[in-house]
Amino acid sequence: MSIADYRDIGGVRVIMHVETPHEARGRGYASKLMAHVVDKARADNAKLRASCAFAVAYFRRHPDTADVQA
Repeated sequence: MSIADYRDIGGVRVIMHVETPHEARGRGYASKLMAHVVDKARADNAKLRASCAFAVAYFRRHPDTADVQA
């Protein structure tokens, strides 16, 4: 299980923090959560901006998310 903390700021959904409990790390939960965040942004016609290191790295690893990045 992972959590994502985000804020809508000036029409952009800013991903402030993505976290997975230590005992659950390494199982891909945070990446699955980010995929859902991206899907939701597409459905809502929203733009995303990464503010935490994990989200920044996720966007770098997934160039197919460029359409939702602010």
